Amino acid sequence: MNLDQRAGAHLTRPPGPKYSSSLSFAELSFPSTLPKASTLRKWRESLPDGFEIALQVPDAVLHSGETPFSIDPAGEAFAWLAAAAEVLEPHFVFATGKKISTSSRHKQQILALVEALPTPEEREAIWVPGGLWEAEYSYPFAAQHGITCAFDPGRDDPPPSELAYARIRGMGKRKRVSDGVLWDIADLLGMHPYVRVVVESDRSHAEAEKLQRLFAGE
Repeated sequence: MNLDQRAGAHLTRPPGPKYSSSLSFAELSFPSTLPKASTLRKWRESLPDGFEIALQVPDAVLHSGETPFSIDPAGEAFAWLAAAAEVLEPHFVFATGKKISTSSRHKQQILALVEALPTPEEREAIWVPGGLWEAEYSYPFAAQHGITCAFDPGRDDPPPSELAYARIRGMGKRKRVSDGVLWDIADLLGMHPYVRVVVESDRSHAEAEKLQRLFAGE
């Protein structure tokens, strides 16, 4: 069985040579300023071939439409997202908080958002559920509509999707992910053929490297 299992860090700036020499995946977010397309292109060209990016959809895009959780396809924010899609060829990651319930209206908003995202071919729209969207509700809904549902491997099993997209946050005062937790994740996902794991902690690069070695059987 061919396994495509990658661990990476959650980053707020593009990875440099040290990062990309040991890892081939990262989740990016731009919480403040959105870089120009020319800047994104320079970053992309500096990365090795095959390096994969997941891009968090910025709030400026998510709330650019007429409703609080919608996209304005004619707006500047969407134009930036479309340019980022062309340059970075990323997965798109979007989160729904407590205000997005399991109501029919909010379900339609989620579906409309996924439809509007300029997701490149061979990439996924990845939903990070929140609030009332526990796994028992989010997994069937996502599977029904072809959406990849992110999950917390410390709490839930992977959803029934082709891509297992896990996100793990560090715990405690130092916000670390322990070796035991990394071993548990590797064991949980060890035979899944298509895996991406995002580590968000104070030592996310080092911890992602450890997990990548575990995936490789080292």
